[in-house]
Amino acid sequence: MSNIEILGLLSALDNAVLRKGEQGRWHLVETPPEWFLKLYPGAESPSGLRAEEWSPFLETFLENAGDFLRKSPGGRLKSGPWTENTPDGEEIDLEATILRHKGKTLLVLTHRGEEYGERRQILQKAREKSLKYQKLERVHEELALVLNQLEG
Repeated sequence: MSNIEILGLLSALDNAVLRKGEQGRWHLVETPPEWFLKLYPGAESPSGLRAEEWSPFLETFLENAGDFLRKSPGGRLKSGPWTENTPDGEEIDLEATILRHKGKTLLVLTHRGEEYGERRQILQKAREKSLKYQKLERVHEELALVLNQLEG
């Protein structure tokens, strides 16, 4: 499979593929998905995007990824999932992968989809319940201590 076919396949799978250019600017390799243009409206500019024009999370990831690629030039690094908001407030769950392919540094942004967002909401509710139970347990322990002191 040629380099162009691989990058086209990544784009067809609802990914935005960018390559690192001059002066830390990132350029789209293929036509980006609609969600990417909602998040980064100026992305199709011929001058490309700078990391600080995107988001604090992605900027930090790219800084760490640069260090990683210098130490491990053939490796790849995933960001883990995070959520961005479009200018109109829509939440989009993403994950980034940075890698080197044929001497070029590539950034692949993957839209995690609605299914991930639903799982994230379920996990958040579970965390909130867990914290509530922990708080109730502490209150119960404090009340038991007070009762023991009153009885003693």
